[in-house]
Amino acid sequence: MPLTRTSKIDEVSVPGDGQGDPFEKQSIPPALMKRAGSSWQRLPSSQLETEQLHTVFIAHRLCVAVVGEPAVGKTALLQMLDSRGSRFPQQYLMTCGVELFIKAMPNGNKGSVELHLLDCGGQDTFTELVAKHWQACAVSSVVLVYDVTRPHTLEATSTWYQRLCDALGKESLPGALLASKTDQRERVCVSRAVGEQFAQRLQMSHFEASAVTYDGVEEPFKHLAAAAAAGCQVVR
Repeated sequence: MPLTRTSKIDEVSVPGDGQGDPFEKQSIPPALMKRAGSSWQRLPSSQLETEQLHTVFIAHRLCVAVVGEPAVGKTALLQMLDSRGSRFPQQYLMTCGVELFIKAMPNGNKGSVELHLLDCGGQDTFTELVAKHWQACAVSSVVLVYDVTRPHTLEATSTWYQRLCDALGKESLPGALLASKTDQRERVCVSRAVGEQFAQRLQMSHFEASAVTYDGVEEPFKHLAAAAAAGCQVVR
């Protein structure tokens, strides 16, 4: 099923009692957009319903925060996931606040897992706004992204993880640690061993990906979807 993206999240409503499926009463933002060539176009509600129902059966829904420092490649990874590796963004555009992607991950004959992926801006300016969306969307998992050419972005994932847990009032969250820009081999400053060791501290699996080549982009999201379908915690 095609990945659907919004220009920003303008409104989200969740159940007042905090119980049940948090997506049952969630209103999809009005400015729904779909990539068409190099521009974004409004997606008619009738077409949106058709595309979202293309998967026969949605067995599980999982809201995932994709977080990390600015320019680590979060948006590029999600855009490549959108196009299945055919459309790499040629220019860097800063994510302002939060952008929503919706992706259905097939799970054999058990139905699909619908991932609601929150692409979170890494600038401190958006910290308060981003936290509100984490709470409103009932985030239940996380992908922590770092840039292998900038060591400080790996250390910063701990801050992002703690910030997310604090906003949600939780001690921990299931998720994955994702090393980005692995195609830049000559500039790699963070080895796989260092990344894996860091992931163990967070009790998460470690993944490597390149948005440029599409290598490894799907794996962390498949990992989260499979764990959700199995009804278990995401562990390394």
